This record gives sequence, structure tokens and C-alpha cells, in this order.
Amino acid sequence: MDYLDNTNELTPERKANIVEALVKGYQKQLTFRSDIGTYGSFQDDDNINFWITALVVKTFSHAQNWIHIDENDIQQAVKWLHKIQSPDGCFQDQSVYFNNRLEADNDMARTAYALIALLEHKRPYNGSIVEDALSCLRKSTDHDTSSYTQALMAYAFTLSGDHELRDKMLKKLDEKAIKKEGSRYWETEQHVETGSYIILALLSDKATTTKNLGKIVDIIHWIVSLQNRYGGFDSSQDTALGLQALALYAKLIKNKKGDSTVTIRSKSGFEKIVHVDKVNGLLLQTVDLPEVPGEYTVHATGEGYVSFQSHVHYNAPPEKGEFSLKVTTEPSVCSQESQRRFDVHVEVR
Repeated sequence: MDYLDNTNELTPERKANIVEALVKGYQKQLTFRSDIGTYGSFQDDDNINFWITALVVKTFSHAQNWIHIDENDIQQAVKWLHKIQSPDGCFQDQSVYFNNRLEADNDMARTAYALIALLEHKRPYNGSIVEDALSCLRKSTDHDTSSYTQALMAYAFTLSGDHELRDKMLKKLDEKAIKKEGSRYWETEQHVETGSYIILALLSDKATTTKNLGKIVDIIHWIVSLQNRYGGFDSSQDTALGLQALALYAKLIKNKKGDSTVTIRSKSGFEKIVHVDKVNGLLLQTVDLPEVPGEYTVHATGEGYVSFQSHVHYNAPPEKGEFSLKVTTEPSVCSQESQRRFDVHVEVR
């Protein structure tokens, strides 16, 4: 919804459909709420999950911009988060994280994750939950942490207005960045969340410099290259963060003209021209390539922004397992005559 709004493509019909889906999603999520206001993966009160509870706070906060969300549904979750906060401001709950890329015992990542949810809500809270969480992170900026944790902290400090610490985290991340063919990523090529948090940190600052814009474009180039043919990423968490980052980027680069022409050619003479404009800008247009493998060129003209991807799909026989059992008989078929004897052959691998 934010992406469509930022690109001036949120028509009344689209808005109505998305609002309807948001309302249904909100009602469904409430069925996973416990009596104490927490959320988990299952519909029972014993399944309390820190990560999902913090994510619900974040999600409901964004949804409030478009539909009615009972503020009490958010505040009850925040109240529980405050209850499990340690005296030093960190969150040390041992809930299992639903994304195995993050170690569950990482207090800094856990605290930054919750703090981002709280700060994106942009509402006052009772008590000192935000200041205490910030105190925990401020004392941890010199610790040896993963790029993912540093990206979380950079965005959290951006939201809190701690510009000096934000810049400190971004500098560390810049030193660890892997730069390759116009792309920029961290640790592994699949860490969409890490790049997304860095984009959010860079773009949420009102003074986006030309130098930072170049970095952002490289990260965006890398993230878009990881989209699957349906527009999503490796996981639902990757997809949510990736789209949040892309929506903020779209607000920065939106172009009212936006007309482009993409021409696909092959050496054998194949040619296909695709036009992209305001009318079909959100339509996924596909072109079947006649020769695979083959060598193709793509040429784009115009003033808009076009995302081009190539996908190859093929069937392959399943891999043979380590254990194999084959049973045959001799003769292999029964004749009409009575058979008193069969030889059975068993082959094991």
C-alpha cells in the first residue's frame, strides 16, 4: 500500500481491495493473541513469542495508516515487552526466532528489533521502555556483532535521532560491504534483511547525500536481483523488509512521466518490444524466449524505471537417495502354466 501510494499508483479500486485484505489480516492475527496480549505461531496461550509480538507491534503500527487498529491491541503487546525488559534495558527473552539467520541469543539484535517496532509506532509509551532500550544499544556499539545486528542498530539509531551512533554503525557496515558488479551486499548474497535495514537507515535521514544515494542504488540493484518471479524473496520476513525498503526508495525516485520501452533481441533474429507506462506500470509482462540456452540483449529507452528479470525453469529427475532397494524375479512375468519355482533377486545399494 505504501509503495503504491509513494508511486502515485494507488487507485480507488486498488485501495479498496487492499484495505479489505488488511482488515481480514488484522482479524486473523487477533486469533493468535494470548490473554496477556502477546502473539505466537499457534492459537494457544502457551505459545508466547517475543519476535512475533514485536513484529505485530510494527505491523499494526503501519496498518493504522490505512485501517482502524485498536490501539489497545498494540499497547498490550508493548506492556508485555516492557515486562520482560532487563534492568539494563536489553531484552533477553529466549523465544525461538522464526528466521534462522539470526542467533536467538543475540541481545543487541533482539533489543534493536523491538526498539524499531516501538519507534515506528510513533506513539508515547508509559514508562521508560524506549530510553532503556536505547541505553542498552548505546553501550553496545563497540561490541563485535554481525552485519545484520549492526544494520538493525543503524536503523534504530536513525529513528531515535542518534545521528552520531547511526553514522558509526553505517561506517562499520560500509567497511564490511562486499562490492560486486554495481551491487553492494553483506556476508552472504541472500541477506535481504541486512540490506533493507541499511536502506531504511540511509533513506529515513532527511539529508540523503549524493554519495549515500549511490550506495543505496547499489543495494537496491542487489535486492531486486534476488526477487523471485512472483516478486517476493526467500522468506516472508525478507519480503516484508524488502518491500518496505523499496517503497521508501520509490518515494525518492518517483517519476510522473514514467514511460519506457524495452527491446529484447537475440542473434538468431528474435525481437520483442515491451512498452511500460502509467496504465500498465504494475502489470507483470512476460516474454517467452524461443531458444534456451541462447544469447539475448536487452535495451531500454525512456524516462521511467523498469525492473527486468530472466528466469529459466526446467524439470529434472529426482536425485537418487543413498539407499536403494531393487527386487526382481526370474522369470519376470508369470506364464499361464503353473509355476512352482521363482528366483528372487534383491539388489541393495
